[in-house]
Formats: sequence, C-alpha cells, structure tokens
Amino acid sequence: MCSGSTPTRWKYAKIPMPPEALRDSAAKQHLPSLPPLARGETLTITVTYRGGPECWYELRARGRRWRAPGHHALHDIVRWIYEGRGGTVG
Repeated sequence: MCSGSTPTRWKYAKIPMPPEALRDSAAKQHLPSLPPLARGETLTITVTYRGGPECWYELRARGRRWRAPGHHALHDIVRWIYEGRGGTVG
C-alpha cells in the first residue's frame, strides 16, 4: 500500500548578500551629466550587438559606455547619448 505523497513544509530563509556585491555597488559612482550635443554636431558611436536569447547592445561614445537590453530601440539609446544621460566610464 502507498502511504500517499510526502508532506512538504515551506521554510522562509533570508539569503545573505555576498560581500563582493556590496563592494561593487559602493565603487560605482554617479557620473555627472554630459552637456547635450547640438543636433548637427558629428558624433562617432561604436555599437556592439550581442545576440542570443537575451540580446543586448553596448554603445561607446563621448568617453562613456552605455549598455541596454535588445528590446530598446537604438534610436532611444542614441538619444540618451546626445542628451548626455547615463553611461559608465569606459
């Protein structure tokens, strides 16, 4: 005879954050906004596209790097660059 299914009990537990994650977030600094570019000003942008199931873009311009998921339109990311918003050093 079968005794039925094994009883299951949930246990709530807090998962501690690894110390290296705390160091990385403290090391990241908020960069000041870049001045916006004039519409007619020439801008060189390097685009790296990484395909796959969760694709993403990496754009480099104005001494900074922007990373965005593939569902963003490139036009939106270029607008961020022109407006001087976001990006990381690199």
